[in-house]
Amino acid sequence: MALLMLASCGGPKIDSPEDALSQNQTSIIENFEDLYKLTPDQAKSIGSITFDVESEDGNANGSINYDFESNQKTYESAGNLDMNINVNEKNSAYGWIWNFWANINIDLITLKDKFLFKLNALNVTWTQENSQIDVMSWMADSFKEKWYFIEDTMQAETNMSKEDFLLKQKEIVSIVKKHTILEYVSTNENADYYDYDVKINEESIISIIKEFNALTADQENSIELSEEETINIRESIQEINEEMKSNIKIDKTNLNYFILTFWNEDWTLTIENNSENINLTHVNDIDWLISTMKWVKSKGSFQADINVDEDDENVLNGKISLTTDGKKSEIKISATSINQYTDEEVKMIMTISDNTNEAEVIITEPTDSINFEEAVAEAMWMMMWNH
Repeated sequence: MALLMLASCGGPKIDSPEDALSQNQTSIIENFEDLYKLTPDQAKSIGSITFDVESEDGNANGSINYDFESNQKTYESAGNLDMNINVNEKNSAYGWIWNFWANINIDLITLKDKFLFKLNALNVTWTQENSQIDVMSWMADSFKEKWYFIEDTMQAETNMSKEDFLLKQKEIVSIVKKHTILEYVSTNENADYYDYDVKINEESIISIIKEFNALTADQENSIELSEEETINIRESIQEINEEMKSNIKIDKTNLNYFILTFWNEDWTLTIENNSENINLTHVNDIDWLISTMKWVKSKGSFQADINVDEDDENVLNGKISLTTDGKKSEIKISATSINQYTDEEVKMIMTISDNTNEAEVIITEPTDSINFEEAVAEAMWMMMWNH
């Protein structure tokens, strides 16, 4: 999404192809940083996600409503999720034949070292009898209205906590800024663009990994790439460069704007960012498949058209729109998929609405939470004992 925020920066001056590649990469990273700053460190978010899918065989619709508060600096959040889903299947000869409906309401808390949840409601109805659904509902009833926790095992396997990671984001971004990912190979004549054939820069990738390891290490734990690991990384990058060719055309009047192309004998991927649009095109020569996405830039809103053609026939078309004022946001997605053999259509509509405002956030951990893994093990043992 950050590419959508790219802005004009006037006539740039470059000293070499390597400088042009570096400035282009830096401008993209800085726009990611600007986009990240739009979200307050501490905020309260209220929103919903709704969807509706319809085909000849039936339809499905549902919603997710959320009310959350979060603290980006400490990687803590707390709130409530209420989820509903309704599925109907029909038969051309018999009409509607079955319905499934479910509602789940759950409170959630994420802390830097654990995840907590409390199941408030789980309701399921189905027109057809299903013993598995009955067993699931019976087990869920025993867990309702109690706080459970799951330890964050991922942190134990790394030397950097989530909190440390977020606090060191500036250092991480600085590491990436220092090392240009694309390596200059040669120049092509072009009046409007700095036109370069490029490849993945193996030295930059290795340097980024080494410096990131140094950043995440502490006094007791030192992480260094072994000689074997370094060789494996080099060989992997070399293999990518051999199998895939790359070219970038950077606008001479604005280094934010570019056309980046990757290709091999089977496919081509092109990413273009200009003053009005962001365009993505993927062409698969084996399957005669062409996928395109076109984002139209405008202040406070973005619109995109998506199309997929197979054997010169359209099999997917859709639209995405985003409107935002920095606090209130709404995303609408609509798409139609067409089976080229049966001509059956599947229509989908999704809407995401969010209202985020800066607010003081204080997360309190429940004192009576239960270890979820131990509770599940005990419940399974009871089931086995009763049988």
